[in-house]
Amino acid sequence: MRFGFLFLLTTLLAATAACHDPAPLVEGAGVSLTVEASGCSAVRLDVRHDGPLCEIPRSGLLRLWIATDADASLHLALDARPVLLPLGLPARDGVRRFVPIPDAARSLRVTAKRGASERVREILLAPRVLPPALDEAEAFRREGRLDDAEKHLALVADDPHPAVRAAVTGKRARIARSRGDIDRAVALLRDAVRLDREAGRVSDELNDRFALAYTLLYQGRRFPEAREALDGLDDLLQLSPDGRATAAYYRGLLAYETGDLRAALRLFRASAEDAERLGLDDHRIDVLQPWATTLSLLGRHAEAMRLLRQAEHALGPGGSPCRRAHLANDRGWIALRAVSALERGDEDPLPPLEEALALYREACPEPADLANVRTNLALAALERGAPDDALRHLDQARALTPDADPRLRVWWLLLEARIALAQARTTEALAAYERLVHIADGALLPAAALQAALGRAQVFEALHRPDDARLAHAEAEDRIEDASLLVPLGEGRETFLAGHELGARQRIDFLVRHARALDAHGHDPAGAQAVLREAAEAARRSRARLLRALRWADRLGALPPDERARWDTAVARYRRERAHLDEAAANDWKLSSAHLAETVAARRLTHGALREALDEALSRLGAEPTHPRDAESTHLRGAEPNTRSGALPQPTSDEVQLVYHPVREGWVGFAITPERVQVHPLGPIDLRAPLDALAAQLLTPFRERLQHARRVRVAPFGPLEHLDLHTLPWEGAPLIEHLPIVYGLDLSRPPSPLGPLAPETQPTAPPAPPPPAQPPGSVVIVADPRGDLPAARREAQTTLAALAPQDARARPLLLQGPDATHLAVREALEAQDLSLFHYAGHGIYQGLDAWESGLPLAQGGWLTLADIMTLRRAPRRVILSACETARSHGEHAAAGLGLAQAFAVAGSTEILAAMRPVDDHLTERLMGAVHTALASDPTLDLAAALRLAHLSLRTDPSSAHLASFRVLVP
Repeated sequence: MRFGFLFLLTTLLAATAACHDPAPLVEGAGVSLTVEASGCSAVRLDVRHDGPLCEIPRSGLLRLWIATDADASLHLALDARPVLLPLGLPARDGVRRFVPIPDAARSLRVTAKRGASERVREILLAPRVLPPALDEAEAFRREGRLDDAEKHLALVADDPHPAVRAAVTGKRARIARSRGDIDRAVALLRDAVRLDREAGRVSDELNDRFALAYTLLYQGRRFPEAREALDGLDDLLQLSPDGRATAAYYRGLLAYETGDLRAALRLFRASAEDAERLGLDDHRIDVLQPWATTLSLLGRHAEAMRLLRQAEHALGPGGSPCRRAHLANDRGWIALRAVSALERGDEDPLPPLEEALALYREACPEPADLANVRTNLALAALERGAPDDALRHLDQARALTPDADPRLRVWWLLLEARIALAQARTTEALAAYERLVHIADGALLPAAALQAALGRAQVFEALHRPDDARLAHAEAEDRIEDASLLVPLGEGRETFLAGHELGARQRIDFLVRHARALDAHGHDPAGAQAVLREAAEAARRSRARLLRALRWADRLGALPPDERARWDTAVARYRRERAHLDEAAANDWKLSSAHLAETVAARRLTHGALREALDEALSRLGAEPTHPRDAESTHLRGAEPNTRSGALPQPTSDEVQLVYHPVREGWVGFAITPERVQVHPLGPIDLRAPLDALAAQLLTPFRERLQHARRVRVAPFGPLEHLDLHTLPWEGAPLIEHLPIVYGLDLSRPPSPLGPLAPETQPTAPPAPPPPAQPPGSVVIVADPRGDLPAARREAQTTLAALAPQDARARPLLLQGPDATHLAVREALEAQDLSLFHYAGHGIYQGLDAWESGLPLAQGGWLTLADIMTLRRAPRRVILSACETARSHGEHAAAGLGLAQAFAVAGSTEILAAMRPVDDHLTERLMGAVHTALASDPTLDLAAALRLAHLSLRTDPSSAHLASFRVLVP
């Protein structure tokens, strides 16, 4: 945990440099040239010059980042005199060079030549104007010698030069902030920004705006004012490459603090990349820290640690003690997050936190930072079950900085509540949690508010107030769901939800125990059943949270016209650009190896940008968060908490739903029928146990329900997703040979295949009927798009033969080999009445949140997750005869995204797909058996057809591969 993230604003930021482009002497379209300058003492405007001036660096070295054509020649000239071109370092598609600049120089020209063409870029130079006393004052301030800093500023305070007056004002603002006088600091920074503008000090204005935004953000949580300080900078940033890198960092901080993780990740990444290109080494170290913190919040702790280690390596052992302290504190905080998220991290949080403590005590005595690390040490003590140690650290943190900012005070309140609860002082714990939830909501600190909701639930349990505990647990679950919508797809939404699994475990555990108490001695059996249904529904929602958030089709109709127009525009752009990318890929074979590598890299960046834009469009479809709540909040009024995610599919009269979820200790299983919910404690589950033992543990407790069922719908959680429950032994044969089995994704009601409809108004959904017999309609078969799977071609012919007798109106369309292009497949998928899509080829599963998964198509094309989820309409029935098409991430708690799941999100009602790599020849025979079963009885669904296929192939020598295929339903 870092409050304020970085110490970047404890110094005056290095000023940025500008690159002025005069009319070239000879302009030629045949040569390109981009030049960015970095490291000037300042950038300023002057009415006597056409463009910005770069004040010569005190070091005498100016950094240039230059990009031009590989076969172009480069030339430098200072004041029209040619100078030797320095050696360069490759830096992000260009070269970074350090150019010595004498104090008397006034112009630096960079020329690129290729043949008769040349292009010129000019940087105008100027001498430094600020006196050394300002630098000396800043050095004293950084050392904490604020009175000495003030004395040095007094030496130049009466200087009439506008630039000096502006700089003195900015320095005094930073001293006021160091003294804790935030109101004075803000007022002085506003004055400094105005004086900078009047003096034409581009870089100083940017620095003072950044300092103002930082102060408003971290010393007052004044978000609108902080945003205003960072808005309207485009004109200045056009003159300053370094300023663009730095602005992205501060905008990233604002995005992070206001919960926009989507923007925060993008901005931190851009800032770090710009810093690397321009050689802003210190700034890159600073950016890596909030970037790592954001990744850790998403559950990507290992990646976060790697970024911090990069920063430590770049800093080196001789780096600033304060920087080393901040990095150690961040490393301890991220290790602590991994522990609290039930992960076994590869680093103990105590050593880095103790290292930071020692540095803050001795070499970097900043009270706020010392209080911060003490707070982290208190959290670490609680995690290891030492509340007395936690209280000691908390008291020391409070003594260090009584006037701490709201974020630190919120964490102190959380610690106070947790310590009181650990010491059985429940009334005090409840009071602290009640205060915390209001303060955290007011300060826009959703993580603390979530912890407060979870803590209140635990307190109510300890106080034997079950009705209040039920509401508090439900509130915590709502908060987790709200927070998950802020996490961008492809950046760790699955890991984020996995890190918040503990709340669902605690809720389900409590509800099961409460139901048993109600049912004891026949006290309240009806009430017990209601609570058990709530527990089973909580388990299903916990598992399906990620996918349900993506089920946007049934929310489109409720969007205001302007939002719907933006959504339509974003999707249209995505589809158009995706088609262009795949069309371009068809010509890759014409490129040289070197050019191909560049093209593919550029295409990957374009595709990534498209995915980001699509994810932002998806984020607009989330309903308004049900939290934060005001003083008349739901939990205080005693009303039922909201849930905006829709009703879950209910079992039919001949169906049993089996749901499995971990609780505080071990697992529980639920068997759900329309009449009754049965629960059974399962204890720990060892997936390495023999199948007979797993069947006895997972199926036998529900024997009676299974014996009366004609179909089973299973909802396994986390690691159980990868267990083939349908093939567990049951009464002498695999379960699937007794009953059709489907794997339910627990999405809300499916949208119309002809387009989105308005949301349902009923509070509950009726029981879902069994899938109806599929009416005749169009059928699309895609086979062997890359031309390397002969078995897939034979499978297509088998499918066509099985479909032919059903109905002449079925009109099968075969897209095989080179005909299966991206455009052809997408258009076929969106046919008005597509009853079946059968893909026989390869399947690829990869990327965070499976966001880079896809089905390879002809001519280098792909059908990606995003392509599937943006279909205008989805086929009712889908068969994915390819490897890993049903797979989702096995390490995470929430049911994850995969290719089959994407079709369900888009509106398909049943999908047959494989969890793992499969044997080509057995797959060919299996699909033939499935289609034969469907042809023999058009009323069958895919689950029933897969059961019959299992029966027909159970003696096949390769029958073990059958287990990989399963049927998924929404």
